Amino acid sequence: MIRVLIAVNGFSETNIVRIREATRGWADCVRINQEAPAAEYHQQLSEADVLIGWPEPQWLLESPLLYFQLASVGYDSYLNLGLGEKQAFTACNIRGVPAIPVAEQVLAMMFCLARNLHCHAIDRTEKRWQRQLNYWEITGNTICIVGMGGIGSELARRCKAIGMNVVGVGRNPDAMPHELLTAAFAWDEMSKAFATADHVVLCFPATAEYQNMFNKELFGCMKAGACFYNVGRGSVVDETALADCLRSGHLRGAGLDVFQEEPLAQDHPFWGLSNVILTPHTGGRSIHEYERICGLFVENLHRFHHGLPLGNVIQL
Repeated sequence: MIRVLIAVNGFSETNIVRIREATRGWADCVRINQEAPAAEYHQQLSEADVLIGWPEPQWLLESPLLYFQLASVGYDSYLNLGLGEKQAFTACNIRGVPAIPVAEQVLAMMFCLARNLHCHAIDRTEKRWQRQLNYWEITGNTICIVGMGGIGSELARRCKAIGMNVVGVGRNPDAMPHELLTAAFAWDEMSKAFATADHVVLCFPATAEYQNMFNKELFGCMKAGACFYNVGRGSVVDETALADCLRSGHLRGAGLDVFQEEPLAQDHPFWGLSNVILTPHTGGRSIHEYERICGLFVENLHRFHHGLPLGNVIQL
């Protein structure tokens, strides 16, 4: 019988019951603490055919796993270890699960910067009644979304609904949801797409080739007074260059949920910039998060059992 190892502490008992029901008659489900001691986790993994969780990448090489469901979108730490050469092994992520909360987080950051809500939050703690110099509107603004996958599409849908012009940038412009877009640009046309954008949002995953891709030169292509947002991966941004553009005023503000190193160092320049909204990589968090992950896992378990192609397969 297939052995399914569940190492996700966020799953409720209802989620676990749903997984057990989905595998009744063909799999044994075992739940362990995702923070279990290495020896215990490794022992359980050595007997598993299926795992959902975030194990140490090296452990996967030594495991008999047939199907690994990573319980997050990013999989950088699992790359270049030889897992792609592992026989009869398929890995999947949860791409699409955090699309709605991440899109809403970008909107929240946009509204905060436009209405100076982050400044007024500080004023409240200091009992200070103070108006800011500039309040602006986002209706009629142009937003450029770099990465038109699940998150980018959800964001585009919401931005169009509130009267924004939406420009998309991606590897395959023809495959973008054109009904949501004013214009679509290919990857190598990125600087052209930035020229008229009031807001630039990064929604794409990182690979080694994109390290510090958003540098002084690319920030310089952005419209003066634009706002920049990153909810993709911190590694794609040259944070020193971004801080310089925010200090100089070339960029009006920034909303950042991901960083080169997390948690952000106490002496990082972003802490001292009043035109930056920082969140501790919470864009994908939601009260519905684990229910959606469970649903994706149950669907893939069904596919696994019936020999069908799994969803959200990633190449390691």
